[in-house]
Amino acid sequence: GRTSTVTVRNRKKDGSAVWIEAKAHPIDYAGRPARIVLAHDITRRLQAEDELRKAEAHYRLLFESNPVAMGIYDPESLALLAVNDAALRQYGYTREEAVGLTLLDIYEHEELPRLKAFVEATANDPAAQASSSTWKHRRKNGELFWVQISSHTIDYRGKSARLALAQDITEIKISELREHARGEVLELLAKGAPLGQVLSSIALSVERENPSALCGIQLLDDTGDCMKVGAGPSLPAFYNEAINGLKIGAGVGSCGTALFTGELVIVDDIQTHPYWAPYREIAKRAGLAACWSNPIIATNGNVIGSFAIYHRTPTAPTQRDIELIEHSTHLAGIAIERSLTGEAMQLASLVYQNSAEGMLVTDAENRIIAINPAFTSVTGYTLEEVKGRDPGILSSGRHDHTFYHAMWTAIKNTGQWQGEIWNRRKDGSEYAEWLTINTIYGKDGAIHRRVALFADITERKQAEALIWNQANYDNLTQLPNRRLFNDRLEQELKKAHREKRLLGLLFLDLDRFKEVN
Repeated sequence: GRTSTVTVRNRKKDGSAVWIEAKAHPIDYAGRPARIVLAHDITRRLQAEDELRKAEAHYRLLFESNPVAMGIYDPESLALLAVNDAALRQYGYTREEAVGLTLLDIYEHEELPRLKAFVEATANDPAAQASSSTWKHRRKNGELFWVQISSHTIDYRGKSARLALAQDITEIKISELREHARGEVLELLAKGAPLGQVLSSIALSVERENPSALCGIQLLDDTGDCMKVGAGPSLPAFYNEAINGLKIGAGVGSCGTALFTGELVIVDDIQTHPYWAPYREIAKRAGLAACWSNPIIATNGNVIGSFAIYHRTPTAPTQRDIELIEHSTHLAGIAIERSLTGEAMQLASLVYQNSAEGMLVTDAENRIIAINPAFTSVTGYTLEEVKGRDPGILSSGRHDHTFYHAMWTAIKNTGQWQGEIWNRRKDGSEYAEWLTINTIYGKDGAIHRRVALFADITERKQAEALIWNQANYDNLTQLPNRRLFNDRLEQELKKAHREKRLLGLLFLDLDRFKEVN
């Protein structure tokens, strides 16, 4: 005597299966109790629900098993809603800890104004809904690192959210910064810049790589018994004045000891270390709490200076810190030796032969007259194969006449050019390089030589391409994904509107395709 509902699987006349939702209501029919049945075909609804469950399981699997760190966050509160295992490993948090975090907890503090601007832009500008950019993040242990973020807006549990992929590019970024610093130093040396300017450039490059560091470079005076300040661009002036002329010796701070012993000196807490007992007050006044000093040793084995990295809090160096100070010490050594020997050609030859950057020198008619070993290592060409030829033999064909015209216009007008270019090796393979071209003029002002320095950045470009591909193509099929489709459609809509043309869009549905994909 009550209404009842049942879902059953029936078969049509043609034999195909169909799901029916039947509702039976009791009625009075011709004076007799009866039931009227309302039957609805719910086959498509059930199939859609099944496909949705499969799709959700598929994307959940892709999210959790993806080797790239991924997170979903609320664009208003910036709270993390979900993270995958790769993100937990990359940032050092447990899943329970990650749930209570916001983006403010993982972004470096100096990045927060840019983060605020980015959030506002993505909220107000539909064209900025998908984006890719480089940021500096912080792990749970406080360590800073660089990430390439690719993010776009998604629907998460019925609400708008942002999905972000965070690729750790710290090694690439550090390599890029050090390549830039090396190129900057070599360029200054090639131009005959004063030693103080070169050393300051090296110190500032270290501070750019590690913003918490302050750098100082000390030299030995003519007697070899006292230190003199070579560079300390970010250290207080009174501190540099106080240590200038200080007599070196075992236990004379970090730098005095390193200059005296010729060994790396690590003081992770100035206020408690005996080497700094006489200098604690001035260090405290300068806000310095730790100092690691590495001796700068000439090619003949003599100590010619020290490279110091200071921190404002007691800190012990990591392996990356040791690599950084050794790299910087090497650059400073090259600069100091050049100044001490006064033999510019000898040092230029040393840098030329041992630099990790490829170099070539051309005459005024743009004919190659010299190359260094790194040039051969990157391109495969020996000096005999390229001498007297135009550098255009390396051209990959990727760049058109407009590109080269702009390059040579800059060289003729300013004497230099810097940028990214694709070239071709001897074996036919293409590679990307960061190229710097400088012109050397004679006393009469005429072109004497042109020097080209380049670094192979192919791996960095491949890493960037991988990140872009992951953001724009389906991992399984390698077909363009919805993000790339929307981007291209948006471009075409704007173009059609601008040119007052019609734009047709065809949607083609493939039956049962999701069972294959």
